[in-house]
Amino acid sequence: MTKVEASRALRRAFDKALALSANDWRYAQFALPTSNARYHHVVVNWLRVEVHRDQPKGVWRRTHGHGSPGYHGKPRRRSGAKTSEEHADARWRRLPQRLRGDIASKQNLEYNLRHGVRHLTAAARQRPKGGWDPDELKQMKDNCDKYGVVFEAIRMDSDYIRLSKGPERDREIDTVASNIRKAAQIGVKIITYHWELIPFRRNGKTPGRGGVVYDCFKLEDDWKSLPMGNTGRVTKEDYWERITYFLEKIIPVAKENDVRMACHPSDPPGLPVGYQGVDQWDSPEIFDALKRYESIADTTYNGFQLDLGTSAAGLRNPGTEVLPIVEYLGRRMKIHQIHMRGIRGGLYNYCEVFPDEGEVNFVEVMRILRDTEFSGSICPDHMPKHPDDPGDFQAFAFGYGYIKGLMQLVNSEA
Repeated sequence: MTKVEASRALRRAFDKALALSANDWRYAQFALPTSNARYHHVVVNWLRVEVHRDQPKGVWRRTHGHGSPGYHGKPRRRSGAKTSEEHADARWRRLPQRLRGDIASKQNLEYNLRHGVRHLTAAARQRPKGGWDPDELKQMKDNCDKYGVVFEAIRMDSDYIRLSKGPERDREIDTVASNIRKAAQIGVKIITYHWELIPFRRNGKTPGRGGVVYDCFKLEDDWKSLPMGNTGRVTKEDYWERITYFLEKIIPVAKENDVRMACHPSDPPGLPVGYQGVDQWDSPEIFDALKRYESIADTTYNGFQLDLGTSAAGLRNPGTEVLPIVEYLGRRMKIHQIHMRGIRGGLYNYCEVFPDEGEVNFVEVMRILRDTEFSGSICPDHMPKHPDDPGDFQAFAFGYGYIKGLMQLVNSEA
């Protein structure tokens, strides 16, 4: 049997065991604990599952998230939500078609544990009338407890940011507050989210090492002629008003329930003002925007799911400019999760590569995390694809080992 045949056979076996409809999105993260007391918590490897359906040319539907061998799963759409808006809802990039199935299933949790992954993030479904289903949350929690896995975080959808002032927005705020309380009741300590209004975009590919393909983005020469998005014109003032209102209403609830909110930067970041009708909140200077965001509610309950690749893609000199961002937010205890994604290039023109061949020195990143006593999750992210590895098992195994090696290295120096 060839490698391709073996990989396909394995895929079919898991698909049969973990049958999942195309609308079922979840995502998980994995932890690689160390024995070093100073850097003691976890490295999280995000497992993801992505099913591609009639998506527009040049746009990847992400399932930020995570499911079996790397399931970056996308939260399910609410009933009636438009398919064209799924890109923003998922906050997950192009993710591999990994093991399909309930992220808290026996098969998935055992797979995670075989890779040293002991922490989970899942995207919970919204019920038709809004809000997460407490029975579903409890079932995921019970399954995690059974296998000794920590149900660490839940990814929420981004419905709120599309709403302007009015009663509908206030109802969404109430829903988010209720979801925070439900998360706290089962011991979940982090809720992750993003505020993208521009559909997730990748518009190019380039060959990489060993026959893999890298996904790329390059700002279109004719970007001003791109159609306006579903949310219409959203100015910088509109965006920041919505963000400020959210943080002022939600962070006190999060603090009261000991749940940390973790915002993921836009992807791609740094887009020009008015791109598809939107003035992105973290453009043109991502570092300044992150500082403004965390200062609105200056508490550790208002922090970030810091994607190193996304941040790098919004900088002109990512090799030198990412480290001060990690240092600043790390010192302020505002980083709740890390996505260790490698990119080659920078602002307006980059490709997603393996973590050991990108612009950012991840050894130095890990030293900063160690020295700032970061104790959250670190996840391999957006790994390159290869036809011999349709489920991305090989790619994410490399990511897990790479992160584990970095941890052992920096801990040995402490």
